Amino acid sequence: MKQLTIVLALFFFTFSLLFPDATDDLTTDSQKTVAYKEQVLETLKYGIDSEVVALFQELGRSPGDDILRLIVERYDSVKLGVAKIEYINYFSNIKTPPAYLIDTLYNEATDDYIDKQTRLSIINAFAKIGGLREGKYLLENIDNPDKMIADAAAQALVQMKIRDLAGDILDKLVKSDEDADYFLNIDVKNKLILALGEMGATEAIPYLREIISTSSNDKYSIMYGMVSLAKLKDVESLDSLYNNLGHAEVKVQEYASYSIGLFEGAEVLPYLNKMLLHNNEKVRVEACKGLALNKDKSAIPVLSYKFRKDPSSKTRSEAISSLFVMEAEGIAEIKKIYEKQKITPDILNILCDVAAKKPDAYNVEYIKELFINGDKKNKEIIAKRIIYTTSNLLDDVIRLLLVSDDYLFRLGGLKAVSTIENCALWDVVSDMAQNDKAETVKRYAAKILSLKS
Repeated sequence: MKQLTIVLALFFFTFSLLFPDATDDLTTDSQKTVAYKEQVLETLKYGIDSEVVALFQELGRSPGDDILRLIVERYDSVKLGVAKIEYINYFSNIKTPPAYLIDTLYNEATDDYIDKQTRLSIINAFAKIGGLREGKYLLENIDNPDKMIADAAAQALVQMKIRDLAGDILDKLVKSDEDADYFLNIDVKNKLILALGEMGATEAIPYLREIISTSSNDKYSIMYGMVSLAKLKDVESLDSLYNNLGHAEVKVQEYASYSIGLFEGAEVLPYLNKMLLHNNEKVRVEACKGLALNKDKSAIPVLSYKFRKDPSSKTRSEAISSLFVMEAEGIAEIKKIYEKQKITPDILNILCDVAAKKPDAYNVEYIKELFINGDKKNKEIIAKRIIYTTSNLLDDVIRLLLVSDDYLFRLGGLKAVSTIENCALWDVVSDMAQNDKAETVKRYAAKILSLKS
């Protein structure tokens, strides 16, 4: 289905005339003609490095094994550091990197004569495509005397989330606290604390609880420790997290609220409701998000109040976003609020963005109702925002765009069909490819149909 976005460039220019701030990632894996592939192979064999690098964006994330092998072979002979880094950056984004590619990077990384910038680039690549072997290499490098390398290695471990490394990481953290001979740079240490949560290291819970309960600890240690405890779903730490809402450092307060907002279950609801009374707007925003995550419908009255009267625009926006995912009861409250007033463009934008990202039967039906009954400006807002969805729950709204008299709406609807998973509107697209009164729409519909399979 990702192939379908090849043709979006033609549509995108026209559609952006109406919706100039709309953006979308049009990068995709392209089907190349035989002639084009021959040109690529010729360049890989005989072209200079800059010519090869220029091909990377066109080749995409799945270039085919024959092409990728040639690129890896070329990498082995690259001498200039700048070119090497371009190759490494490309490798790090390969969708399913083969073993020979990772072996090549690993062999380079463990070479005694590797330069610093190349090492940093490979470390960043390992964060995306590395396995346990590469994770162990990163663990060795957190003690590197070069702070940049040590820091990059620690950050890569956070991203890799390799559970089998959690024990070694916890051991290093404990030793660094107890023995000066095992000193870890504080930035490295804090990233490793964050990594424990990402790896699901439940054995680290006692250590993390101690970290967040000692106010004299580095503030980032406390902040990352709280996030890790939330990722580990440690309900027993909720009291300590809540206590940090009164920490002297505002950032610690905000991380505490973010962490509490990640919990799901009845145990967290009293904390979230109390957070709505906090003076810090970011704490109230996280409370709204947490209530939405838990779909706590008993919070609808307070969310309604926060939307109507909270002094912070960010809190008001998050409050109505939370109401909008509270199913029938939340929609009913929004309708009640707007019973005697018109929804503003700003609020409609918020509702459309929520429906595009978190659709359910209730908020989709409300967006459909707003489109049918809306004036031209509101229809444009809905058409502009709702097409950036991948959910077929919005098929009924997209159908309204496809049958609209406005050809730009129809183009937008086609864009949505091309990216929605298991879309049920292909029969409409087929009819448009044959009968649409706008030639541009007919051509676009025919193109996405041709790429459907």
